Amino acid sequence: MIMNPDNNITLKTSENKKPTTMTNPLATSLLETYTPPTWLKNSISAEFVPKQKLNLSMKNTPIHPWNLKEIEQTDFKFFIKREDLNESILGGNKIKKLEFSLAKAIEENCNHVITTGTIVSNHCRTTAIVCAKLGLKCTML
Repeated sequence: MIMNPDNNITLKTSENKKPTTMTNPLATSLLETYTPPTWLKNSISAEFVPKQKLNLSMKNTPIHPWNLKEIEQTDFKFFIKREDLNESILGGNKIKKLEFSLAKAIEENCNHVITTGTIVSNHCRTTAIVCAKLGLKCTML
């Protein structure tokens, strides 16, 4: 499985050989059925909607109004989604993307994830931590 953090595309490589069993039963125990929101169901073909996701983060992080002096006298409203309250050191929104990408890897019995990013990439750090937790080998390029 190759993950591209820039466009969120996951590609299965032809060299991937499926193991007969997962190395870590925790991985399969964290899988849950994904129920997409109505707007998504009506927007894209069902074949592109994930069937499962991993349960790694807070499901609904709160959205709070952010009152900025610069916009007080306008009709503009500013809100912030509090991914920092995700109960995880794993990088806020990065973990939410991985819930779908790595669920797909587990569904397909992949045992090795390859991803790319810079040396200070939160995506790479988060991917490596989650893969280790799930018993998946991780290579960063």
